[in-house]
Amino acid sequence: MHAFDVELLRRKKRTMVRFLVHPLQDDKHTTIECVAELIVERWVKSSNGKRELRPTIRTTVSFGAEAWPVDLTLTSRDLMGFRMLLGREAVRRRYLIDPGRSFLMKALKP
Repeated sequence: MHAFDVELLRRKKRTMVRFLVHPLQDDKHTTIECVAELIVERWVKSSNGKRELRPTIRTTVSFGAEAWPVDLTLTSRDLMGFRMLLGREAVRRRYLIDPGRSFLMKALKP
């Protein structure tokens, strides 16, 4: 997930991560500060082959009418097309992915 100004904090014997996000695609002005418990720091190899140690948090993802917990690694995705990627572990046994198609889910009615 795209995050910037990432900072590790100690709170009551737990390690927390404070970070900023731009919650809206194509909007670099709206900013939200987030704080979450650090689950672990993981080495991740990016698409360009570079390894990076990333803080990992657990949160809930909502997709359509479903919601479930996922682990997200935090990194700057300023130069990338999307602010968050859901990996195969996050959608395993829930969805079948067709890599040749995009934007297939219809919006939920309020």
